[in-house]
Amino acid sequence: MIRLVQRLDGPGHVFVVHLDAKCEGTEWEAAIRELQAPNVLWADRVDCRWGEFSVVEATLNAVRALTQSGAPFDFAVLLSGQDYPIKSNEDIAQALDEERGNCLMYLFPFPFAEWPWRGYHRLPVKRIHVFGRPRRVVPVQFSRFVHRRVPGGLHPYGGSQWWCLPNEAVHYLDDFVAMHPEFVAYFRSVLIADELFVHTIMGNSPFPIAAGRNNPHYIRWTAGPHPDVLTEEDLPALRESEKLFARKFEWSREAKLLDRIDRECAAGSAWAKTNC
Repeated sequence: MIRLVQRLDGPGHVFVVHLDAKCEGTEWEAAIRELQAPNVLWADRVDCRWGEFSVVEATLNAVRALTQSGAPFDFAVLLSGQDYPIKSNEDIAQALDEERGNCLMYLFPFPFAEWPWRGYHRLPVKRIHVFGRPRRVVPVQFSRFVHRRVPGGLHPYGGSQWWCLPNEAVHYLDDFVAMHPEFVAYFRSVLIADELFVHTIMGNSPFPIAAGRNNPHYIRWTAGPHPDVLTEEDLPALRESEKLFARKFEWSREAKLLDRIDRECAAGSAWAKTNC
């Protein structure tokens, strides 16, 4: 995470860092020591658990820290500690300048054929009473799945957790959350809410967003619920990609790959010239 911030640092760049509440001791002390800078803000820490609302809460804390800081920005990019830029800062700035005002995120409306039960299994289900006792509705087939509707009649959307939103959309997101506590309460019962929460807000917002894989991340999937860990064998694909960032990296194992990305993304490199 320290290397990620230092790699992206530059004039006009602002960072909001959320470090999991489970992080303590020397790791926490190193982050505080290495990232002491006027352009580094710290979000309130949350004990994050995979698939739980705590991941959304950490994101919202970072969004709130940014909007309350008053710092000027054109885009806010959500990155994890396992992400890394695969373009130079200059290339990233140019690419985002060309996307000014656009919301960059992998987003689709329900029903979505690629997810089990077309995504509706993620939503809280209604409860029925059988012999005086509440019982959770268990889906037998899609047509019999009874889920609770999203507050406000919003249509559910899903997609990748990682997004890049313009200033106006970030403030819209922050204001929506503050004004709709019932929406937040609903999503505390959603399965893997970080893949639906922001998506449902933005999908129902006045901002035009084309459905599909429009997030700025290169991610390789083969099988299973998690993306593949990238290695030096992925470097040719990273060179060819038009994406701005990639995930996920095991930093302790792939330092050489990150070093190569840094060298080949440097200003004036062949990579930078061919991707301008």
